[in-house]
Amino acid sequence: MGLKGIRKAVGLLLVFSCLFSMSGCWDRTEIEELAFALGVAVDFPKETKSKDIEEAPVKKVNPNIDAPDIAVSPGEREGTVSLVPVEYLITVELPNLRALSSGQSGTAAGGGSKPRRLASVVAASMQRAVTALSERVYRPLFFGHQRVLIIGEEVARHGIKPIIDYFLRNLRINPRMRFMISKGEAKKVLDIEPQMDPLTSRYLFKLLQNAPNHSFGVDSNLLELTNQLMVSGDAVVSRVTAGKDDATVGGSAVIRDWKLVGWLGEVETQGFCLAKGLARQGTIGVPIPDYPSEELAYYYRNAKSKIVPIVTEEEVSFQILVDLRGGITQETGYLALSKEQLEWAERALAAEVSRRVKAGIDKLQEFKVDACEFGRAVERANYHLWETKYRSQWEEIYPHVNVEVNSVVTILSSGVL
Repeated sequence: MGLKGIRKAVGLLLVFSCLFSMSGCWDRTEIEELAFALGVAVDFPKETKSKDIEEAPVKKVNPNIDAPDIAVSPGEREGTVSLVPVEYLITVELPNLRALSSGQSGTAAGGGSKPRRLASVVAASMQRAVTALSERVYRPLFFGHQRVLIIGEEVARHGIKPIIDYFLRNLRINPRMRFMISKGEAKKVLDIEPQMDPLTSRYLFKLLQNAPNHSFGVDSNLLELTNQLMVSGDAVVSRVTAGKDDATVGGSAVIRDWKLVGWLGEVETQGFCLAKGLARQGTIGVPIPDYPSEELAYYYRNAKSKIVPIVTEEEVSFQILVDLRGGITQETGYLALSKEQLEWAERALAAEVSRRVKAGIDKLQEFKVDACEFGRAVERANYHLWETKYRSQWEEIYPHVNVEVNSVVTILSSGVL
C-alpha cells in the first residue's frame, strides 16, 4: 500500500470514529416528560410559628448521630449540639404544558385540567420536600426554568439561609430567578390566579422586572442577593403582598444576618433605590402652594446618584448626590408654569427627593443594615483608616453616621400643554 492508500485508510478511520462519537443526546429527557417547578413558596405549617421553634425544648445529642429532620445549632458543651425541631410547608407551582399549548384554561383544555397545579408538602428541608413531591408527581422535578422563590414572613424572620442553601448547591437551578419575601404566608401569593397570565410565577417574575420602572419596589434575583449576603449577611429584597386576583410588589424587606428584621415602605424604598442607583425611572409629587389639596407630579427618566464618604481620624460622614432629569406629567393647581414657577418646582421636587432618600437611609440605620454599602465606600476611600480604626467598630458606628443628601432636579419638559 502506497502513501496515498495509507492516507485514504486513515481518513476513512477518522470518519467512522466521528460517526460513533457523535451519537447525540442518548440520555436526554423530553420536555413533556418533565415536571417544571416554576415557583416555590416556603412557609411554616399553620400550626408552627417561628416563636414556637425558638421556645421548643432543646435536645443534647452526639454530633456523630445522623439527624436529618432537625436544625443544628452550636451546643453548650464540646462534643454535643443543640437540636431544635423545624419543618417547612413547601408549595410548588407546576404548569400543565398540554393545557397551555392548547391556549385554553378551562376544564376542557389539555385533558380536562387547569393550566397549572399547586403541590404542597411538609418537610424538614428543600431536599426532603423534592423527594416527597417525587413520590406524588410521576415526572422528574426540574428547577432549571424556575421563575420565583417566595419565602413567607415567619420563615424569613427565623432565617432564610437553610432555604437558599439548597438552590445554591443545585447546578440545574436558574440563579437569576426572582427572590421575594411575602407579607404574610408565601403560599397565598402562589394561590392567586392573575387575569394577566395563567401562570402566577411568570406574572410575579414580570412584576419584579418592572420594579425599577417605578422604584417603589426592588428587583432582586437570587445571584445578586447571594453575593450581598455572603459578604455581609445584609440586604434589601423584594416584598410581595397577595391580593384577591393579583399581587403587589411595593416596599421592601430588610435582611440582617440572613433574617428578616423589618420593612421599608414604598416611599422609603424609593429613597433607597435613588441612593443606591437602582431606580431607572419613577414619579415624585409635591403639593402646590395656596392649593394644599393639589399636586404637581414629576416623572424622572434619568436618575443618577453618587455616595461620597468623608473620612477623617475623628469621624466618618457621607454625602449622597442625586441628579434627576424628567418632566411634569400633571399639575392640578392651574399654574401658569412660568419661569419662576418652574424654578420653584425644581427646588420643591429636589427637597422632596432628599427627604425620601433620607427617610430610607434613616430606616436602614435604625435596623443596623448597611444596604447602601457605606462601609465599602469608606474602605475604598481610606483603606488604612478603615483597617486600623473603623472596620472593627463599624457595626456600632454605622447607625449614628451623619448622612447629608443633596438633590438636583431638572425639568426638561412640562408636557404638551
